[in-house]
Amino acid sequence: MDEDHPLNPMSPYASAKCGADRLVYSYWATYKMPAVIVRPFNNFGAMQHLEKVIPRFITSVLLDDVLTIHGDGAAARDFTHVVDTCRAIDLILQAPGETVHGEVFNLASGQHRSIVDVARDV
Repeated sequence: MDEDHPLNPMSPYASAKCGADRLVYSYWATYKMPAVIVRPFNNFGAMQHLEKVIPRFITSVLLDDVLTIHGDGAAARDFTHVVDTCRAIDLILQAPGETVHGEVFNLASGQHRSIVDVARDV
């Protein structure tokens, strides 16, 4: 999915994110407020809360518990390490304003992985 992909939120959470995205864009478009929209995909990394799938799987393996997968596990996500996300945000912050203001940046790995594949890897 690229930055021009239509926004079509299917949950209240996704709708709130979409609304914030468009609100920021409207301030740039109307008032030329220096704004950049950054859309990080599914982050993972050290110190992540155990409610998230990768730390949950790792903890289950360490405790010799069964990994819980909701549904058939076919749901796919694009996981990006938090360090890579931070590097990308830093590059955007350091870029000349005229090249990034009003732009949208998806921060992703470009690799969609099913939850079952992630579980198998862990």
